[in-house]
Amino acid sequence: MTAFALHGMMGQARDWDCLELDVRAVDLWQAFAEGDCPDLKHWAKNFNAEVKDVDAKMLIGYSMGGRLALHAILDQPEAWRAAVVISAHPGLLDDAERRVRWENDLQWSSLVREKSWPDFIELWNDQETLQSASGSTFQADLERDRESVARAFECWSLGRQGDLRPALAESKTPILWITGERDQKFTRLADEVAASNECIEHVVIPEAGHRLLFENEEPLNSVKSLIGDFQTRFL
Repeated sequence: MTAFALHGMMGQARDWDCLELDVRAVDLWQAFAEGDCPDLKHWAKNFNAEVKDVDAKMLIGYSMGGRLALHAILDQPEAWRAAVVISAHPGLLDDAERRVRWENDLQWSSLVREKSWPDFIELWNDQETLQSASGSTFQADLERDRESVARAFECWSLGRQGDLRPALAESKTPILWITGERDQKFTRLADEVAASNECIEHVVIPEAGHRLLFENEEPLNSVKSLIGDFQTRFL
C-alpha cells in the first residue's frame, strides 16, 4: 500500500526520514510555488486529484499535515484505505476562537517576512507547545521557502478551518490518531474525536510531547511501530 506523508509547519518532506518507513513524503510548500493560496479544502481536492491513479492509498500527517490529511480523507473517503494523524487539531469550536487564531497566524506570517530567519526560528521554537523536542533539523534550510511558509500561516490557519468533529464522527475511514502524553491539549482533543467514532483509534505515547517526529529514540520507535502495524492491517 502506498503511504503519502505530510509534514508540519516549519517542516520539510525529509522530516519523515527519521521513521525509516516506506512513504512518499510530500513537499507541502510546493502548493504555493506559483503564488497561489489554496485553502485547506481546495488543497485537499487538488491533492486527491493528483494521486487519484494510485491504488491502495494511506495518508499520514503530522500537526498541520495532519489537518490537511483529515481534509483529504473527508473530501474523498473512498480513495483512502486508512489514515494516521499525529498531534493534529480537529478544529476550533466557535467563530470567536477562530478570529483570535486567524489574527495570531497573520502575526506569524508577518514575522516570517520581516524577521531575520534565525530570529524567527527562535521565536517559533520558544512556544510552550513545542518545548518537548527541538523540531526539524532542517528549519534553517526553509529560509528559501519563507514566502511559502508565510502563505501557509495565512491560507492554512486553524482560524480558517471549520470544526471537523461532526464529519469525523460519521467517517468510515480507519484513522489512527497519535498524541504525546505531555501534549495534554492535543491528547484531550484526540480523545474527544475518538470517542465519537469506533473507526478512530487514539494512542498516547508515554513521556512524549507535541513534536513526536523529533522526540528521543523510545517515543520515536513507538510511533514508527504503530504506523507500521497500522499499515499492515490495511494492506
